[in-house]
Amino acid sequence: KRGDLVIALIGAANRDPDRFVDPDTFDIGRRAGSHLSFGSGPHVCIGAGLSLLEADVVLRAVLRRWPDLRRVDPNPRWNGIAGLRGLAALPVTSS
Repeated sequence: KRGDLVIALIGAANRDPDRFVDPDTFDIGRRAGSHLSFGSGPHVCIGAGLSLLEADVVLRAVLRRWPDLRRVDPNPRWNGIAGLRGLAALPVTSS
């Protein structure tokens, strides 16, 4: 109703079972397809391709340098920020 606060949580849209197979399961090999992270159409982020390439290059370099990298805590803490959910920290170890 008029005056009510509305919060759009786009992360929920990226988990729509009508658009994504088994959306609540982490699948490292999943093809991202058209999700909302970078927008779409005429409003798509101009840096989307570069951002994805940078993430790929960095993660491959880290895993090449530390192939036995693993989480210290099997239950990491989340930041608790509505709409921008992410890890508060992700401690890792390597031999």
